[in-house]
Amino acid sequence: MTIHYLDVGQGDSIFIDYGNYEVLIDAGTAGYGAKVVNYIRPYVDGDLELVICTHIHADHIGGIPAVLAAFNVEMVIDSGEVGTTATWRNYMAAVDKEGCTFLVDKDMQIDIGENAWLNIYDIVDGDSDTNNNSVVAELDYSGFSALFTGDLDSKYESIVAERVGKRVDVFKAGHHGSNTANSQALLNIIKPSLVIISYGEGNMYGHPHQEPLIRFKSIGALVLGTAISGDITVTTSGQGYNITTSNASRDTPVSPSANIIPVTTPTQVSPSVVDSNTAGTIYIGNSNTKKFHTSTCSYVKSISPENKVIFTSRAEAIAQGYVPCKVCKP
Repeated sequence: MTIHYLDVGQGDSIFIDYGNYEVLIDAGTAGYGAKVVNYIRPYVDGDLELVICTHIHADHIGGIPAVLAAFNVEMVIDSGEVGTTATWRNYMAAVDKEGCTFLVDKDMQIDIGENAWLNIYDIVDGDSDTNNNSVVAELDYSGFSALFTGDLDSKYESIVAERVGKRVDVFKAGHHGSNTANSQALLNIIKPSLVIISYGEGNMYGHPHQEPLIRFKSIGALVLGTAISGDITVTTSGQGYNITTSNASRDTPVSPSANIIPVTTPTQVSPSVVDSNTAGTIYIGNSNTKKFHTSTCSYVKSISPENKVIFTSRAEAIAQGYVPCKVCKP
């Protein structure tokens, strides 16, 4: 299974490919419609089985008409909200023309192949803030899971945490890394080892915001952003995962800093590929002692933030000259 987090600027677009079953979640603005179509075309086997439109904002549904024109889409699921914008009218006209099955989100489980399910959670409907009506989806594949919350705000994330009720491997950061989402209440439950933020470089909103970046760091998650890494692909066989990016030469984790610019040195982290043998595992290094630990080691709490280094594999830590802790024995 591959999950593609497309770089569509200040927008969202995620594509899931599992054998002959494909799912597209959002397609960025109208200007990115052609890119989404061209990107997913090599992966679509016959029909595009499912398109999820999380909510009616242009940076999520703007590119959907191009997708519907290019592929035979079997089913569309959206939030059920009625809009007034030209973008929404174009989107609905394209859905009507497609003549596919159209569903308003409700609690459901969709079988997408062997040992793979897409859980749809109807968190809230009819909120005055369109973001909060976002369709929430959780992918479960064997021992692997990924969570997609659209632009849902933090005031409803405790409901998501309760519904999911477990750790997930990969979390697509809510609302482009905004401080209105990505609450500690949610992160304490889902505890992702990888967070992917979809945002545009130099965007007018200042995404991603400092507060969620600090929270992501506090749980030891590796954080990648499409504005830096480009298209990000997570590949999994159900146990662990590998990461590849289209801008590997620019890869650096998104970290808290005064001006939102990542501040890590190349010698600290190499995030473009996660070791398949220990994929999903985060190791914490101490640049002062040159030792590395498991993320749950008691010594991690005593490492000062400026000395803390995150490694995505044991081999990476050793290659950087770090030695394993004799207590946790990573």
